[in-house]
Amino acid sequence: VDQKKMMKLILALVLSPLLGVGVAFLLHYTDNTVKTAADAEKLIGLPVLAEVPTARAHCLPRQKCSAIVDVAYQMLTSSLWVASQNQQVNSVALVSAEPDAGRSVTAASLATSLAREGARVILVDADLRQPTQHLIFGVDNKVGLTNVISGGASLEDALAVTRVEGLLLVPSGPAPQNSVKLLRSDEMREFAEQVKDVADFVVY
Repeated sequence: VDQKKMMKLILALVLSPLLGVGVAFLLHYTDNTVKTAADAEKLIGLPVLAEVPTARAHCLPRQKCSAIVDVAYQMLTSSLWVASQNQQVNSVALVSAEPDAGRSVTAASLATSLAREGARVILVDADLRQPTQHLIFGVDNKVGLTNVISGGASLEDALAVTRVEGLLLVPSGPAPQNSVKLLRSDEMREFAEQVKDVADFVVY
């Protein structure tokens, strides 16, 4: 019995590192997550303008960003200026595949960074299910995007002045019954055409 135990122990000591290495290689080769800018460019076929580190805080006066995050937004802002001039496009949409990924924080920080560089910016809170931009900027959410799209208010009625010079906010407005249908409507397309003509950048 003792000899069998010793043999099992020797086999375990020899095989366990090999098995661990094998599992590590298997996990590495089956991992399809995006980890680098090069991975993103290869996946979507578009250039990466900047890499912004993860940050839970927005870059507003009352909540300062770290130096590395601030520099990243400056690089992104500069790249967007160049891209907008070359491609004649001034609208930017922040999207993600999962909730709580930082869309709202990124949108607020990007819009603020663009405004600080001298751009006229309109930030549109198009997250109709979990709107947060009115909370970040401390404005009222009674009149907003849903009112404009449904014809209950004009763009001028929905625009809210923020404490960031050059930055106006269109809050989400009252929650609709079918947010997807509203965002895909012809009225939303008309809104997008209207708002892009009165600002240097529109951030959704």
